[in-house]
Amino acid sequence: MRLTAEMTLKRGDYNCFRNSFCGMEFFPEHKHCFFEFFLVISGVLLHRLNGVDYRLNPGSIQLLQPGDAHALRSADPGGQVEIYNVNVASHEFLKNLYFVSPSKGNILLDGVQIISGVPDYEWRSLISKAETLAVHQHEVHHSAELRYSLCRLLTQEVIYLLLRRNARETHPVVPWLENAMREMEKRENYLNGFPRFVELSGRSPEHLCRTMRLYYGKSPQQWIIELRLQNAAVLLEHSSMNVSGIAHASGFCNLSYFRRCFQRQYGIAPLAYRRKLHDCD
Repeated sequence: MRLTAEMTLKRGDYNCFRNSFCGMEFFPEHKHCFFEFFLVISGVLLHRLNGVDYRLNPGSIQLLQPGDAHALRSADPGGQVEIYNVNVASHEFLKNLYFVSPSKGNILLDGVQIISGVPDYEWRSLISKAETLAVHQHEVHHSAELRYSLCRLLTQEVIYLLLRRNARETHPVVPWLENAMREMEKRENYLNGFPRFVELSGRSPEHLCRTMRLYYGKSPQQWIIELRLQNAAVLLEHSSMNVSGIAHASGFCNLSYFRRCFQRQYGIAPLAYRRKLHDCD
């Protein structure tokens, strides 16, 4: 069986839904003409990919490319598996791939791409977006603009995690960078920006920049902006602060610059992001 984009992507470039397999239920082997990734929520998934069986535990991510042949079932005949499944048009996935890492995008197009044991805070971020998309995708009031923004962001987060896994396998992350990044994820550190990152790393600015690009395909400044934008997105959803206050609280001194960065990252203006999220409640 071969699934085409016309058959599956009826509502645009993305489709996100929740699937479950009970007992002996299964999804038969098939191919498709688009990219796909899924997140294993519960149970153990037995995934046959191009003739090879893989057991995927909860917290696993699997990326599939156009032309891959796969089938899905529960590894336990008496158990149940639940996954979030996301289909992405090929041109849209590649656009996201090269947006996240212009220099290292081809890495993901070579070999089997599986991640197990995603850190809790990153997994919660993925599941939150997938759940919102799966629950609201057929509701008229949930705008196409917001669906597109969330799908794009979810896809980029998955791509980032896969690229990071590949970088660590090719060049295991040096402990000093891993430790410095862990510390930089604390608000009191990323608010102090690049100088604080240099201080925590114990390396020169040039050495830090080279190492970040080697492992993550981005500069320290780009990564710090992403941390600040993640904080801003949380505040937009869960606080009553105005946009100017949120920008300042997230480390942006210039409101116009904050809006441009947010629009580029999320595909929607900050105030519209808040309004659309609240419209879905």
